[in-house]
Amino acid sequence: MTSDNKDPSMVRRRGGTVLIVLVLLGVALYLRSDGYLMPHLRGDQRFYIGSAMKLSREGIADYSLRGVDLRLRDEYFAYFEPASDGSHGNILRRMADNENRYYDVPLATTPPLLSYTLVLSHGVFAPGEPFAIPHRPWQYDNPRYTRWQYARAQFYALVVPQLSSLLLILVVFLLGRFLFGREAAVWAAALMVICPTDILCAQEVWADDLTALFVALSVLLYLQARQRGKILLSLLAGVSAGLAATAKPTGGFIVFAICLYQLWLVLRGPGNGRRNGRRNRRWWSRIADRYIVTFLLAGFVTLLPWYGLITATYGTPWYRGSAALLASESAWFHLLRERSPFIYLVNIPAQTPLFFLAFYVVIDLLRRPARLWQRGDHDGRAHHEKLLILFLWLAVFLYLNWGHKEERYLLPAIPAMALLSGWYIHRIRAKLDGRFGRHVGTIVVLLAIILCAIWSIPLAREVVVSDGALIRFPL
Repeated sequence: MTSDNKDPSMVRRRGGTVLIVLVLLGVALYLRSDGYLMPHLRGDQRFYIGSAMKLSREGIADYSLRGVDLRLRDEYFAYFEPASDGSHGNILRRMADNENRYYDVPLATTPPLLSYTLVLSHGVFAPGEPFAIPHRPWQYDNPRYTRWQYARAQFYALVVPQLSSLLLILVVFLLGRFLFGREAAVWAAALMVICPTDILCAQEVWADDLTALFVALSVLLYLQARQRGKILLSLLAGVSAGLAATAKPTGGFIVFAICLYQLWLVLRGPGNGRRNGRRNRRWWSRIADRYIVTFLLAGFVTLLPWYGLITATYGTPWYRGSAALLASESAWFHLLRERSPFIYLVNIPAQTPLFFLAFYVVIDLLRRPARLWQRGDHDGRAHHEKLLILFLWLAVFLYLNWGHKEERYLLPAIPAMALLSGWYIHRIRAKLDGRFGRHVGTIVVLLAIILCAIWSIPLAREVVVSDGALIRFPL
C-alpha cells in the first residue's frame, strides 16, 4: 500500500494512539508539578546543585563540594557560590559539625550525569543567574514572590527529573508497543503516570528518573537491535546502559539482566533446530554474538572516563569514600535499616495495587518453566521470551537492591512491573469482552485504573507537599 493510499482506519488508529499518549503525558505533567512550590535543599539535592555550580566553573577534575558556600539570598531562596576565603566551604563545615564527612573528599564518588544535566539546564533556562534553590515552601501570602516567580527560579533544576519522568513514560509506551502491542503499551504507560514512586522522584532533584530512563531505553534498543538486525541500535543500547550507570551506580544492574537474557538464548539453543547457516553456530559464538559484544563494549567505553578518573584519584574504581561511616552514624540510614526487608515486595504494589498483577505473571511464568525452553519458531516461544526479559529485569534489580530499602532505588525496574501488569490487563480486557460483550472489559479496566489512581496519587502528592523523602505505606 502506498503512502498516498493509506488505510483510513489505520490512520485514525494511529492518530488516536498519539492523542492518548499526549493525554497521558499531560496528566503526568500535572501530577508532577507540586514540586515547583516546594524547597529542595536537603541531602542529595544539595549535593547535586552545589556540585553542578562547581562543574560549571572548574570542570570534572575537582568534582566535589569542597570550596562551595551556600548563601541565603532572602527568606525564601539560597544560592551556591565558590567559597570566598579559599576554604572547604561552609557546607562541609556544617556537615562536619554534625559528624557527617561523606562529601568531604577530593573527588565525589556520586556519578556526575545529573550534575552535568543541571549545568546544561542552567545554561539554557537560567543563564547568568546564580544556582539558586528555595529553602522554604511558597506561601499564598508571600509578598516577595508570586507563584510563577517562585517556580521559575528553580525551573532549571526541577525540569531535569520532570522531563526524565515524562520521557520514561514515553519509552515505557514504546517498549510495550514493541513487545505486546498498542493496547498493553497504553495500560503500562498509564500505570507509570500514577505510580507514586515516580511522582515523588520527578519532583525532587534526584537522579532516579534519569537512571530509570536510560535503563528502560537500553532494554528497548537492545531488543530492537536483535529483532531488526541493526548493530547500531545495540551500540546505542550499550551507551544508554553506560549513561544509566553514570547517573547512579545501580543503573548498571541492567547489564546483568541483559547478559542473563543472552545466556538464556544460548542455553535454549536455536529456535527451529535447523542445522545450516547461522543456526549451526557453536555455543561460544552465540554467547558472544555481535549484539551482546557491541552492547558491552559501548557500555564499557561510556563508563571509562568516569571510572578512570575515580581510579586515578583513589587507586580503585570501587572506592566508596566514607559511605560505611555515614551508614553507621546517620540517623537516616538507621531508619532505613529498621524498615522491613520486604519493602519492595510489599510497598510498591500496595501503593499501586495493579502492580500485583506483575507478580502474578511472574509466578505463572515460573510455575511452568518448561515453556521457556520450547524449541521451534512459534508465537508461544516468542511470547515467553518477552515475559522473560521483563522478569530478569525486575529480578536483578530486586536482588541487587535488596538492602537499600528505599522505593526510589527500585524505580529503574518499575517499568518492567508496569509492562507485565499492562500485558495482563490487556488479557483481562480481552477475556471480559469475549465473555460479556464488546467494551465491557474496557469499561472494567478503565474503572480499575481510575480506582487505582484515586488510591495511588495522594500517597505521593502528600509526601511531596510535606517535603518528605519516603512514602511510608504500608511499611
